[in-house]
This record gives sequence, C-alpha cells and structure tokens, in this order.
Amino acid sequence: MQVARPVRRADRRNSPIERSKERSGPTLHKRIATRALRLLSDWVLNSCGFVRLELLIEVENEKSKATAANAGYRSNYEVKKEAWNDGASRDVVIYTRTA
Repeated sequence: MQVARPVRRADRRNSPIERSKERSGPTLHKRIATRALRLLSDWVLNSCGFVRLELLIEVENEKSKATAANAGYRSNYEVKKEAWNDGASRDVVIYTRTA
C-alpha cells in the first residue's frame, strides 16, 4: 500500500505536468487554446442564440491575436482605448466571429 506524501516545491518541477510540457513544447498548448476557443465559440453561436462574438485583445498580445485568428475570428483592425477593472485604459483590437 502506498502512502500519500505531501508534495514539496522542489518536487513540482518534476511533476508529470511539467515533464509533459517539456516533451510537447508550446505548440501543443497553443493548439489546446485554439481548440478550446473554437469549441466554446461554436457552442455559444449554435446553442445560445448569439449571432456575433467579440474578443477585445490588447494590441501587444500577439499570442492571443494568433489564437483568435486560428479559431476563426477576424480582426476589425479597430484600435480603441478600453477601460479595464483596474481603472487603467489600454489599446485593444476587436476580433469578431459571426454565426
């Protein structure tokens, strides 16, 4: 019988999740994010009665823009200031997807 032992911080670096990240690299995680966004968007557009979805993505966030484009969203190239919860305003690009 195995006895569970607490995981120490040093052990987390050798966890199965961390080892899988090393083997798979960032490509797998990028594909997972794209697939998750695509599936969620499909569900919302087909089941919830929405006809248009918008993503507000900060101008500097290239990875999120690529994920949105790969999930079927199109950029409007509309850059505008958007107020966030922390009170700051940031430049965002609007990505849209329609049913």
